[in-house]
Amino acid sequence: MCQKNALLSRNCRFGCLDIESPHHVFVDCPRYAELRNRELDSLFLSVEKRLLEAKLSPADQALLLESVKSLFSDSEIVWPLDSALFFLGQIPKIDPLIPPHCINNLVNRSRLVHNIASDMHLSSVRLASRIFGDLQKVMSFRHANPSASTNTSPY
Repeated sequence: MCQKNALLSRNCRFGCLDIESPHHVFVDCPRYAELRNRELDSLFLSVEKRLLEAKLSPADQALLLESVKSLFSDSEIVWPLDSALFFLGQIPKIDPLIPPHCINNLVNRSRLVHNIASDMHLSSVRLASRIFGDLQKVMSFRHANPSASTNTSPY
């Protein structure tokens, strides 16, 4: 927005000292921390339920659940380049996170991987759309009321 002369500063419009970028807004900005945490809690419960239904032992669940916890943050566990990309619709590969000996039936294993990947993708898209929607709302409000503060959050 600064390049388009719509903003005077490159700093985050919500008072952070960081430069505003898509990565900052979706992954790091404190304004959306609560929203990220709520979506993560929901996703974690969903994946945990699927793993329990598949009768995976807690030891076999550990790596996948740790990856789910790191989905909305920068983490070398989940993201090969140590930079979260969930807001671009990307999710980590699920198949290597489930040990091969856990599920002998290939159809059941494939179904589990697909369902968990779908849950992660849906949560990622839902979170990104909520953050983007709020950002658009703040920008339109600010455009209509240039002296308005943007530090208040509905989340």
